[in-house]
Amino acid sequence: MIHLHKDLESEFFYLSFGEAAQGKTVVYIRWTNRLTGDIIKAPTDTYFAFQATNTNRYSKHEILTSEFFDGYDTGLWKFEAWALTSEIVPTTVPNITGYMYLHGTAFTPDKYNEQDNSFKTYQG
Repeated sequence: MIHLHKDLESEFFYLSFGEAAQGKTVVYIRWTNRLTGDIIKAPTDTYFAFQATNTNRYSKHEILTSEFFDGYDTGLWKFEAWALTSEIVPTTVPNITGYMYLHGTAFTPDKYNEQDNSFKTYQG
């Protein structure tokens, strides 16, 4: 699951396309809010350039969350992603589907004073 935060200017996320990424140059992503049904095409009227990692199976993307999700509700969103060779609106089944949780503010986990992260192992 992808976690993004509306209050951050931009964030990176990765998508794993596997074999579907071979020879592709752009990524088209459509986000749908699970509660309201709002649909956002990412980025609006443009496409992400496919930035393959050293394995050519993963694609790294930066999204301007403070602008892109401005005016949209936080919560659970579904995403559909296509790896494409040109900037066309896809009509096929998406290469990847998944979920993204849009947070209103950056999340920091709680830390407790009595928290002990050590553990014991027993031989025997």
